[in-house]
Amino acid sequence: MTIVSVLDDKDAIGSERIVIKDATFDSLILADWEVDKMGEESYSFTFSDWDLLDLA
Repeated sequence: MTIVSVLDDKDAIGSERIVIKDATFDSLILADWEVDKMGEESYSFTFSDWDLLDLA
């Protein structure tokens, strides 16, 4: 899996986007239909390489 992360901060210094290559998740929940549950989750993963897409 390829992950592209975007930092939406106009005051940030440095890279705004990074691509993470060959990501493999240790575990992943694709859908959770629990009522009134926040939609933000955290998952651990490993990857083989990364690149900065936007350089300041």
